[in-house]
Amino acid sequence: MERQQKESHIYSDSYGGKKSSTSRKDLLLEEKTDKPYSDVYTRPASRNSATPLSENSSRRGSGDTSSLVDPDTSLNELRDIYDLKDQIQDVEGRYMQGLKEQKESLAEVEEKYKKAMVSNAQLDNEKNNLIYQVDTLKDVIEEREEQLAEFYRENEEKNKELERQKHMCSVLQHKVNELKESLCQRDELIE
Repeated sequence: MERQQKESHIYSDSYGGKKSSTSRKDLLLEEKTDKPYSDVYTRPASRNSATPLSENSSRRGSGDTSSLVDPDTSLNELRDIYDLKDQIQDVEGRYMQGLKEQKESLAEVEEKYKKAMVSNAQLDNEKNNLIYQVDTLKDVIEEREEQLAEFYRENEEKNKELERQKHMCSVLQHKVNELKESLCQRDELIE
């Protein structure tokens, strides 16, 4: 009975040692993960801080060392994690820079587009004004052409009337001459 109690005590002690060593390891890894990237590389003590784990595990029993992670391996994994974090931050930084440049370029293009639209609207207004002026001038020219055509008609009628008046004058002049001649002949006969 005493032998069974001793064995169970040894078993629980070794199990408790394993449990405590693994929980210490987890706490140590969490502390390393929470530390900044520079602390891992600038402090050599962080590498040696994992040595008590191996010492405790060796004191607890040689059978428990297979379940523990090598401190160098865990540090390498942490370095890899921080390297990946740096790479991700670098990619994010380049992405944000590219996004910023794209936004600036888009803002410039939008500004140019707005200016082009304003200029286009002004040109369209000028075009409409010129079309209106051209239409107005066409109307004025048509009126002038109608007035000129009317003037030509009136002038032609007046020329015809003038020709008639000239013809009548010549006829009357001829009659006057005939009357003068007949008067002269009568005067001669009277004498």
